[in-house]
Amino acid sequence: LLMLGPKKADLPYSSEDISLLRTVANQLAVAVDNARLYQRTRDLYLSSIRTLAATVDAKDPYTHGHSERVSAYARSIAVALGLSHDDIESIELAGLLHDIGKIGIPDAILQKPGRLDPDEREMIMEHAALGAKIISENASLMPLAALVRHHHEWFNGNGYPDGIAGYDIPLGAAIISVADTYDTMTTDRPYRAAPGKEKALAELERCSGTQFRPDVIDAFLKTMRVDSDEHTTVSSAQIPYSVTGRISTVDTRAMRIIYRVVQMIGDVTEIDSFVRRVIALIQPEIGTGTIDIYFVDSVSGDLVSQTRTDEQSNSAELRIAKGSGLIGWSAAHGVPARVDDARFDSRGNAGRYPKTRAQLVVPLLIDDKTIGVIDVQSRRTGAYTLDDETLLIIVAQQLAQVIEVAQLHDQLKKNAILDGLTGVANHRFFYQRLEEELARSNRSGEPVSLLLLDVDGLKQLNDTHGHVVGDAALRTIGAMLQRESRTIDIVARYGGDEFAIILPGVGADGARRYANRVASTVEGATFELNDEIIPLPSVSWGSATLGVDGDRAVTLVAAADARMYRHKFDIPESTPHSTVTTQVG
Repeated sequence: LLMLGPKKADLPYSSEDISLLRTVANQLAVAVDNARLYQRTRDLYLSSIRTLAATVDAKDPYTHGHSERVSAYARSIAVALGLSHDDIESIELAGLLHDIGKIGIPDAILQKPGRLDPDEREMIMEHAALGAKIISENASLMPLAALVRHHHEWFNGNGYPDGIAGYDIPLGAAIISVADTYDTMTTDRPYRAAPGKEKALAELERCSGTQFRPDVIDAFLKTMRVDSDEHTTVSSAQIPYSVTGRISTVDTRAMRIIYRVVQMIGDVTEIDSFVRRVIALIQPEIGTGTIDIYFVDSVSGDLVSQTRTDEQSNSAELRIAKGSGLIGWSAAHGVPARVDDARFDSRGNAGRYPKTRAQLVVPLLIDDKTIGVIDVQSRRTGAYTLDDETLLIIVAQQLAQVIEVAQLHDQLKKNAILDGLTGVANHRFFYQRLEEELARSNRSGEPVSLLLLDVDGLKQLNDTHGHVVGDAALRTIGAMLQRESRTIDIVARYGGDEFAIILPGVGADGARRYANRVASTVEGATFELNDEIIPLPSVSWGSATLGVDGDRAVTLVAAADARMYRHKFDIPESTPHSTVTTQVG
């Protein structure tokens, strides 16, 4: 509503005045709508980042809220330095994401109560560079990558990962460094109690000019003198209420669920376990039937659920074709669907669940895009009411955003452990899992073996057809190895043209049979690229088994490596390893 008072002169508004005001009002309406849309999008964006940061903090019970506090301290410093609004916001966001690289660090190292050994410390030090790599893959976050990468650099050049010094360190990174250190020093850790605010400030001031940039320290000390609040309070998610302004019974039921979901946000590290916990929260409020949460497959558009609560179902995965049945219809149209008896509804999944009668489906929407659905089914006709539907709509509005962030976190975690070219595990994750399997084997007494496989003639393939074809061959072989493996096996790209496979529960003879089968599968196979059929290179292999070829990861890898080269060059098994190395080199 645009309202104007009387003119200075005692004259009525003319038709020209009204026409002008109508034009101005229309433009204002568009501007206000755009501003509201921008604010809603920004709030969703910030909330997603905050939730993602909280999931990283949740990996360590001592760092809950760390990223939020670092972000708040960093913003205060940036404001005190008189930086622009855009720079302040970038520094605030980078503060939230500064530890995102810890997604790829094993929990055992992050939560270790004692001093880290050199190898563990080196792995921890990788988190800054890994975090920068992760967020640089998102175009909207790319400007923050340098701030995340360099927040552990020292003013005197003794920091990491690049050892840059002085004013070559981005100002935002220097600010986050101070904020990060202060919060670490004023928070209890498993290896020491917090020294307190005054000692922390004194230590920061002492290290000004060596570890920290002097003007940043001065600005931080100034803000701490002005504001005595040691930590910033993090606001909770807003609780929805009915449009009448009164809290209804449905709102109260929804609040119970949403309140618990908000409490769980900091622990959203595994999407499957999170969804199961959400289902357990919804079940008592609905009171009857089974509940599934389906997610839209980004490739096929099908709806997939691995959280079936029906105890009589033996299916590990439920898949509904895009647009199929009541579930597919609700997802496609982005609207809820409630039927008293699915047998008589033309959209129902006829024949799929013959005992289902009542069914209620509510979509999970992000910016009008369906990312999944909540599906509730009962064997009792007319089991679900309008109140039940309203309840799930309210819950779904809040849940969709959390699930989207949980999926993002899940994908980032996968990106941290997967090889970018082939999609199998990377070298670092291979060694991490190998150590875990060796420890498990030593406890249980069950065997464990590993294979190393070398792709023969990859260089010739690259020279003949180009590296694009060579890369396609590696991807094809990686996919074949995954298909040929059990779900408990770990397939990894060891490096270059070499793959590795960890085989839990498999002895020496089983490993050799497995390797021969895989090699035979690859032998003579082809792949297609740009309408051209190209033969796959063959593979050479070597195996090693715990207790037979060694008791440590490095010795097993060395044994498998030696056998792989003997196999590659038809060298007898009795030939000394040093001779093998000479012949190969």
